[in-house]
Formats: sequence, structure tokens, C-alpha cells
Amino acid sequence: FYSIIIILRICALQSRTLLYRKLLIGILKPEVDDRYTRVIKPRKMVSTKVSEVRSTNWSGMIPIELSLAPTSLSSPTMPPPIHIMVSRQTYFHVGLQNAVMRLYKFAPPVLSFRNMAIRNEPDPGEDSGDDMDVTGLSTAESATESSNPAEPLSKTTTPDYPVCWFEDEETHIALRWHLFVGVLYDLNLGRSSKKLPWKIRLHFSGYPNSQILPLDDSSDGVWTTVERTFKNSLKQALFLQHGSSKVAMGMTKQSHERIWDSIVTTNYQLYQQVNSDL
Repeated sequence: FYSIIIILRICALQSRTLLYRKLLIGILKPEVDDRYTRVIKPRKMVSTKVSEVRSTNWSGMIPIELSLAPTSLSSPTMPPPIHIMVSRQTYFHVGLQNAVMRLYKFAPPVLSFRNMAIRNEPDPGEDSGDDMDVTGLSTAESATESSNPAEPLSKTTTPDYPVCWFEDEETHIALRWHLFVGVLYDLNLGRSSKKLPWKIRLHFSGYPNSQILPLDDSSDGVWTTVERTFKNSLKQALFLQHGSSKVAMGMTKQSHERIWDSIVTTNYQLYQQVNSDL
């Protein structure tokens, strides 16, 4: 009989405890809502951290040692390699533009790399219609090549870019020029010794059309080909992101130019201004 009374008292205490809990929840309801409002605040913090991560990723650089391939050498002496820091968010032909043009001076001058055609030299005593110097370049071209070689090229203009390709010295793999430098470096980590600087060999001849996308199939030039490839890749990415081509087709010419300039100049703020509308 006493055991039954004890059990009933315990049950009564438990029911009172549950009742008190419900009353406390009702009294402290504003604190419960405040708790849920605090759940929303980290989302803003997360978006801020994502922006910081993207900005840090954009500022990432890879040290590269660029050397001229012996098969592309016309000088009796090999030029020293060029050490340069290249952004992860750019292409080899963009980030190494100045270095390529410097080493191009040591390449065989009898080749016109725009269309990989042999430049015909005039016969002795024959008037070719254009003054040529001993290197096979016209007078205007020679003046352009010899004017202040140490001055960096403008990144906002389209240079007369020679057709060239890049090779990893350690793995002897032709690097795909249509991918960002950071992507190529990360893909190459599994095949190399991960030593820095990343040693790259520059070629002006023997283009491996079977391994990488061609660059000499258009009269527009290398720079325009790289820019057009980027814009096409951007359209494909926007289609995969949104499931339609509406956003990509809605981009203005100014938006395309600004996002391309952000790649050329490695300007994250300029990129973010366009990317926020996409």
C-alpha cells in the first residue's frame, strides 16, 4: 500500500515538472525567438567569409620559372630563364605576356607565328615594297621590337601575340592554355614533385595540336582567341548554374569587357561588380 502511494507521488511530481517546463517556455518565449534570430546572423557571417575566401583565392600567386625551349632558339646563347609571379585566376598567355614577348626575340625570325607560315625573304636587289632589315622583319616591325624592351606591355590593348605553347619541364606535358593557371597547377600536383618555382618551358614551334586546343586556326590572333574562349566558357558556366541561357544572353558588351579586364588585370573588385549581377 505504501509503495503504491510513493509511486503516485512520483508521478505527480513528474507531471508538475512538465507543467512548470511548459509555463517557463511560455514565459521565456521572447528568448526562444531571439535564439532563432541568432541562427540567421551566422549566415551573414558565412557570406562574408565566402567573399573573403574568394578574394584571398584571387590574390593567390604561383612562382614560375619560364625558360625558352632549345628547339625555339635562334641565338647562339640561351637567354636566362625569367622568374615571375603569375595569378592563379588567369591564363598562361595573359599572365606571361611580357615574358613571352621578351623570349620571342630569341626565336627564329624567319617564321611568322601568327599563322605558322614561313615569311619569304626578298631576293637580293629585289624591291619587296617594304623595307626589310637583316632579321627579316619590316622596318616598322623592327622599330616596334627594339623600342624599350624593358617596358611592360599594356594589358588593355591587344598585342601582336606569337603562337606559342607551354610545357611542364618535369612531366613534359603540354599545358592546356584554355584553363586557368591555378587549375593547371593543382592538376599537375599529382604528377610532379611539387617543387617551387614551377618550371615551364616555352615553345614557338612544333605545336602539339593533338594534345591541346589549336591557336593558329584563326586570323584574329592569339589574344583574341584566348578572350573568345574565356567568354564561351563563361556562357557555358552560366548555363550550368541557372539551367538556361537567359542570364548569359542578357550580359551586355560592357559586362563582357569588364569581366575580361578583371581576368587580365587580376582585379577581384572589378570581377565582383559583374559577378554580383550573374
